[in-house]
Formats: sequence, C-alpha cells, structure tokens
Amino acid sequence: MKGVIITIILSVCIISCSVCAQNSSKQVKLTEFVNKFPKRTWSDLDSIQNLNLNDMDSCDTLSIERANELIWYGNHPSQIRLKDKTTKTYYGAYLGVFAITEGWQYDEKQEDWIRSGEFSKLYPIAMVDINSNVSMFVIGYKYYNDVFDFAVDAYILNKSTQKFTSAFCLSHDGPLTILYDDMRISSYEEYEGTDGTPYVEHYVYRIASDGSLEVDESYLGISYSKGVISDIDGYVNVRCEPTAKSKILYQIPNSTKIMYFKASQSNWAEIIWIDGEFVRKGGFVHISRIR
Repeated sequence: MKGVIITIILSVCIISCSVCAQNSSKQVKLTEFVNKFPKRTWSDLDSIQNLNLNDMDSCDTLSIERANELIWYGNHPSQIRLKDKTTKTYYGAYLGVFAITEGWQYDEKQEDWIRSGEFSKLYPIAMVDINSNVSMFVIGYKYYNDVFDFAVDAYILNKSTQKFTSAFCLSHDGPLTILYDDMRISSYEEYEGTDGTPYVEHYVYRIASDGSLEVDESYLGISYSKGVISDIDGYVNVRCEPTAKSKILYQIPNSTKIMYFKASQSNWAEIIWIDGEFVRKGGFVHISRIR
C-alpha cells in the first residue's frame, strides 16, 4: 500500500514539475516576443494605420512560427470575429493564422513565372498599454496574395493569464478602423451570409479591463440612410467625432452622394459610403449639410 501511495505522489510531482516547466517555457517565449515591440501610445496609432511595406525596410522581424505558437495554436484569441468565428475579413484583409508564403516573379528570359525567394514577414510595430493588465501589440503582416500585400493587425494580451484575448485589423491598403481618443474602435466588418453573399456590419467596441472587446450595442441594428452633400461653402468638413470642435479628417464637395448612420442622440451623421465606395476612415458631418 505504501508503494502505491509513493508511486501516486511521485506521479503527481512529475506532472506538476512538467506543468511548471511548460509554463516557464511559455513565459520565456512570451517575454522574448514582447520585448521586440517598441512602446507607443494610443494617439500614435493614427500614423501607424497609414504604414505601408516601404516603411518596413528598416524594421526588425518576428518569427512567424513563434507568433503562431503564442497567438493562435491551441489558444487562438476568443474574439477575432464578433460572431465567434476564428477568422475575419475586412474588405480583403485577412485576420487569422500567419502563413509562410513565397512570392512569384516573371522571368523574361524564361518567359515564365518563377519563385522569387521572398517570403512572408511579420514586423513588431508597437506595444500600447491599455491598462496595467492589458497591452495591445500591433503587428505588420507581409503576405503573398497574387502580389505581396500588407496588413496591420492589433492583438490584445491579458498579462495575468498570458493569453491573447482579442484581435482586430487596423489597416489594409489604408485604415479599416476608426480609433477614438477615448479608446473606442469603430469598424465596418465584412461577413459572409448564409447564401455565401458578403455583407457589411458596423460595430463600435472598446477594449475591456480583461482584454475582451465590449460592443456598444447602441450601434447594433441601426439602418443607414442615403443623401447628397449640400453646403453654402461648396463642400463640407468631415470631422473625427460628432462635434464642431473635433479634428477635420477630409472634405466632401457638394452634390456628392453618400450613405450614413445617424449618430445616437445627436444631429450628426457618420459617413460610411461616398460615391459608391465604403469609407474606411469614417468621419462625421452635421445632418443639416445633407439633403
């Protein structure tokens, strides 16, 4: 009986030591990963959204295998897509497991396409502290899709659990989300309907104290309206927030057709579409400038 008890105790000790070793190894890998990111602030993200591949020439790179291990494999963020999917599409930008892809180039001598020897890359762009327990890591992703493409994604880490809890795409050929000063995030997200047809939904959410995404339900189910810009100045200023004192993002000339959401409890309209194109940079105009 004593032998059985000793065997059980030894087994428990071995399992416990194994778990400790695994946790220690993960902690080391995570620390090495985190230390590659330069510290930035929330306001820095405005310029980061406009980065492109040419801006990455002098940047350090991340191991794709290590990034997948820490972020995706066996423990992917629970809120990649707000409808409990593991991947997300934002007008062509893809948010999911990082793939190692090789590019192609046309060889005029051979008159054929050949492997370029150039592969996917990940760039550690920024780390932004949301609170004492949650940090956001911004990663640039260069991947091959007919040509080499580039997306900037944000991954939210809960430090106490050492898990990435949520993620969203910041930009792909231009900003895809609007980042407000109060750390709200406005996003137009493309989903696939039951018949396979893509459709767009508007979400506004905030990074919660545990790193999850809290959706502002006041925006859910709001239908859009159509209108035409009409202002005595010949154009209207589009502002970053629904107030005349906020920053001007851009201008829209008179007679331009738009689609918009009526901002909650205000006389401002949030622009989502201009002359047939969805507006990735968003913005607000006063409702009196639309007819």
